[in-house]
Amino acid sequence: MRKFPRESLTLFRELVLEPNMVKAQDIIPFTKQFGFDDVWIFHGIAMERKGNAIILSGPPGIGKSTLLRRFARTKIVRPLDDGFIFVGRTNGCYYVVETGLYLNLRTISVFSKWLRILTRYRSPYLNTDHHYDMDKAIGRGELLHNLAFLIGSIINKNRSEAEVILSPVRLVKLFLVTHQKDRHPPRRICGGTIVSINAGDTEKIFNNYSSCEVIPSIEQGLKRILYDRIRKSIYQKDIGNRSTL
Repeated sequence: MRKFPRESLTLFRELVLEPNMVKAQDIIPFTKQFGFDDVWIFHGIAMERKGNAIILSGPPGIGKSTLLRRFARTKIVRPLDDGFIFVGRTNGCYYVVETGLYLNLRTISVFSKWLRILTRYRSPYLNTDHHYDMDKAIGRGELLHNLAFLIGSIINKNRSEAEVILSPVRLVKLFLVTHQKDRHPPRRICGGTIVSINAGDTEKIFNNYSSCEVIPSIEQGLKRILYDRIRKSIYQKDIGNRSTL
């Protein structure tokens, strides 16, 4: 394992609170450390099974964190990260970069869930009412998440940053849940800038190296669909031995 660049710890905190403010040059130390020739940022969860990683990426409030905790409780998988997931390519493979901050991120996601329950907030990405004020609801959701982040930061303040270890895990499956108003689509570092990439292009690129499946967020019974497809992927024969850099 390699020590995570100390300057990158600030980067992950910024990604949680103000992801759109992160610049390509902020990621350079992390990119150079592993010799990645292609770097992506996904909003979602990542888990490991027998040394290989599965990502579920998609808009807030569709049940990603709850699914991760559900699978983690069964010991079927090991949770890697929850929030913004860094993925880099080298030697013909994509790798999920585990930050070592999952315990902190889990605390934030639990607080975020309870704040939504207490305020009776429902994700606008799952609402099919055409008269719904979606932009207002999205803003409210981000406010609740930022509040959860602040509470979680206070609770986690005694956890030592010096113990944070970065570990790359080979990506074998990417599930991409899409919505036309998602404020956190897949993003790629291109020519010194960070650009948003549509689901179709993301699917084509990642299918050349692993497996990518696109799922519209308007699917009926989305949470059950995601659970079933992730569980199927976990037990597929191609989840094999660990590949590391």
